[in-house]
Amino acid sequence: MLRYRRISRTNNELERTIRAIKMHYRRISGRKNWNNYLLRYGRCVAYQEWWLHQPDGEAQLHARVRR
Repeated sequence: MLRYRRISRTNNELERTIRAIKMHYRRISGRKNWNNYLLRYGRCVAYQEWWLHQPDGEAQLHARVRR
């Protein structure tokens, strides 16, 4: 008999990250809804946020873009 590890119903860390990205956009734009922004930039929004939170991430991101 196999025993499975219990999987949580939610991923709170991921949800917190998404909420932080949304709040950041709302603060910058002054808009309440971020749907148009998300449709325009898609997953790049989360990708950029991830890079910016890495040690020396902004410099690494710019180096990748230049390639």
